[in-house]
Amino acid sequence: RSGDKNPNWRGGRNVDENGRVAVYAPEHPDARMGGGQYIFEYRLIAAEKIGRPLTADEIVHHIDGDIRNNHPDNLAVMTQAEHCSLHTTALHAAGRIRVYSGPRGKNGQFLSAAERKKLHAE
Repeated sequence: RSGDKNPNWRGGRNVDENGRVAVYAPEHPDARMGGGQYIFEYRLIAAEKIGRPLTADEIVHHIDGDIRNNHPDNLAVMTQAEHCSLHTTALHAAGRIRVYSGPRGKNGQFLSAAERKKLHAE
């Protein structure tokens, strides 16, 4: 039994270890998680915002850096190259880095160089 017929059904919304919400959408062509039944909510919202499906090379960027904030005004669609360039430029300008593995700040956002140094000293 799958979907709402499964006794473990929790409404079709799952939150991963990083705080990203995946929604049950087995009919969606981009659903790849959970045996092809789930897709990240931010990808659905971004596709709806731009009025077309996302391509395989498009990334959804969370403008405020909070991956839990899936409001349409907080999402920008770009290529992988544009996304890397954006983060590289912004992080160098702000003197901040993004921690891709290990703990994040309490709000899930960037850690400053000083915060990262302190984290590694502990």
